[in-house]
Amino acid sequence: MMLEAIVFDFDGVIVDSERLHYAALLEVMQSFDFSFTYETYIAKYVGFDGRDAFRTLLTDAGHAKEAANPNTIATLCQEKASAFKRVIQRGVQPISGVVELIHEAHNSGLPIAIASGSTRAEIEAVLHVLDLNDLFTTIVSANDVTQSKPHPMTYTQAVEQLSLSSGPVAAIEDTEAGIASAREAGLWVLGIGTLKDPGQLSQANHSVPDLRGVSLQTINGWMDGI
Repeated sequence: MMLEAIVFDFDGVIVDSERLHYAALLEVMQSFDFSFTYETYIAKYVGFDGRDAFRTLLTDAGHAKEAANPNTIATLCQEKASAFKRVIQRGVQPISGVVELIHEAHNSGLPIAIASGSTRAEIEAVLHVLDLNDLFTTIVSANDVTQSKPHPMTYTQAVEQLSLSSGPVAAIEDTEAGIASAREAGLWVLGIGTLKDPGQLSQANHSVPDLRGVSLQTINGWMDGI
């Protein structure tokens, strides 16, 4: 049962970007006189794509009418994209071990993809900073789907675009919503403890604190142990 491809989540898997998204969302929501702590962001808003995050934020801020307005949501997503670009200029930090795993997979010819609730512009901007922008076979972003995680659409679309045979595909995720999305799409899931203790990611097939020392060989070994 040899691994046929890896699909990476982005936030919390490739880059420790949740604080970056938090800062950008907080900046945009200032116009609604609404603030929230990072702990609240992790508890309530992480794992959503930008559209669902703003719908939930606006509802919590007492602006249900705006939350239901697609034009308002689209405008806020554009504002957040601009804010995110400003934030990443302060620097981004890849998750320990992920750059090595991405290069190993790419150099071995194993197809790799990204399946993320971030926008394509956000993903490409960070990949450019990390010099990883030419290594992925395909990227499925919030721009490409109508339903975000935990719906399986993001992962289903990524696997379809990889044009694989019937071999097993691994997803790497750090949130319950992402794990649920990947599992429903039929992927084997490696959970990493970026936001939570790995032991709390109970729906993952296997979990680790980060990706240090994780190789294609170790992933294949974990999958063989099912």
